[in-house]
Amino acid sequence: EGLQVYTLDNIGDATSQVSVNGIYFDSLQAAIENCLTGQEIIIIEENIIIEENVTITEEQTITIDLNGFTISGTGEIENNGTLNIINSKGDVVEGSYGKVTGSGILNIQQQEQE
Repeated sequence: EGLQVYTLDNIGDATSQVSVNGIYFDSLQAAIENCLTGQEIIIIEENIIIEENVTITEEQTITIDLNGFTISGTGEIENNGTLNIINSKGDVVEGSYGKVTGSGILNIQQQEQE
């Protein structure tokens, strides 16, 4: 069974295209809503700009790998569940994942560089 890897792609403007195993979504929110098992990892492929708030529900466990990129914009990530932020291509720098609010658990992990 193991972890499922979801990939977020950005077309190059403020409108993100999100692919999950080859299936495209039009937003980070849509990708989060399709993470049903808590075992998925959403991988950012380019800098993502969010203009509307994104919500993680109490029941969800979401892992986002920044992959060397950033999440920015005026939108916030409202975390009411568990949000794990990692960066497999460097350190997780404050602000590289946008503004996170809510009453959930936020885990920030540095990855060992190979």
